[in-house]
Amino acid sequence: MPPLAPLRPGSYDFSRDMFFQGIGASGFVMGTITAVAPPNAGGLRLRYAAVMQGLRDAIDARIRATLDGDNRAIATALLTGRRDAITTPVNDAMFISGLGHVLSISGYHMAVVAGVVFFAVRALLALIPGLAAGFPIKKWSAAAALVASAFYLLLSGAEVATQRSFFMTAVVLIAVMVDRRAITFRTLAVAALIVLAVAPEALVHPSFQMSFAATLGLVALVQIGMPNLFASPDHSTTARIALWGGREIAMLFMASMIAGLGTTPYAAFHFHRVTPYGVLANLGAMPVVSALVMPAGLLGLLAAPFGLDGVFWWLMGIGIDWMIAVTRWVAALPGAVGRLPAFGIAPLIAASVGLILMWPAALVGRVRARGRNDLGSVGSATRHPHRRRWPERRGARQGRAAASDADQQRQFPAEGVVGRGRRPARCRRRFAQ
Repeated sequence: MPPLAPLRPGSYDFSRDMFFQGIGASGFVMGTITAVAPPNAGGLRLRYAAVMQGLRDAIDARIRATLDGDNRAIATALLTGRRDAITTPVNDAMFISGLGHVLSISGYHMAVVAGVVFFAVRALLALIPGLAAGFPIKKWSAAAALVASAFYLLLSGAEVATQRSFFMTAVVLIAVMVDRRAITFRTLAVAALIVLAVAPEALVHPSFQMSFAATLGLVALVQIGMPNLFASPDHSTTARIALWGGREIAMLFMASMIAGLGTTPYAAFHFHRVTPYGVLANLGAMPVVSALVMPAGLLGLLAAPFGLDGVFWWLMGIGIDWMIAVTRWVAALPGAVGRLPAFGIAPLIAASVGLILMWPAALVGRVRARGRNDLGSVGSATRHPHRRRWPERRGARQGRAAASDADQQRQFPAEGVVGRGRRPARCRRRFAQ
């Protein structure tokens, strides 16, 4: 039979997606299915698909030996992208609470994989003094993380969200290898162009829209919010809060809120729902997923060929139990199910334009912040002309530490200098009076 048409005007069009997948019809059979040998071995693409599918089945079998139920289904979804075994109550609770993005391999999963591999390889290479002192181990670690991200892309099935996140991660890692700034709007634009060049039909797909909207908001946070969010180290209260993890909690809160707000217009348009408690669910579950579930899954993949993966699947199950508990608790809160009626495309276009305008807003904000810093430096130098304004870069301060004392000794030979970078004794006595 022909592909299913939209159930109502403007709703999801199955025939459109099937057309771009090369499927012209669908159907079903009744009775026992008998497998027969194919007439030929198939091309390279078919053999590659068979190999990757066999690898996914092998990973699922290893996980099934330790976990069962939704724990096994979610662990398999996080590593291979197969979400068909998750029960309906848990799946609905995940999306109602705002944690449904965990089940779809996207930028978060790719960033965790690349980050774990990058820091692990760099830490191992740093243990060898000869390599750490004479070779660019940071660039080698970025290359290893790029290879791991590419393997994760192939293992997960290379969906649109996964492709976008891989291209974004690849551009970031390549920028590290060539000594360029990594997280910028240009990086996101390059990733979007690559995805659209490979699959132009993804432009109107909710996965493309939501993933890029969330990433755009996070990049704007890095470009605009992070430089002005925290006070300088001179503020002792802020420093103490940062030492106790306050900075990480604040960044997690802001990242969850901004990503949720960025994807809200598209979720409301395509799925007619919102997640009022999404920030609360992400604050409760995502630290455990980032620190325990995903690292344990990666270690399980590495230990599986040696038969030592059971303990890592067990650890992964503990973290998934916590995530499911948070999901069910948030989904049971009053007003957790946010339903919206269908609306036209004009509000969605307006929201998209607003998100895109964050790029020039970021540039204006950076220019204004730079101007304020320059004016502050000039004002400080005007108020205290007798003070020597040393370079702000830490390396320059450390490199000229000895020279600063000598310069101040030459400038005030009679009274001398008490402490590097402080006023001479004569000036201190005058200001004290």
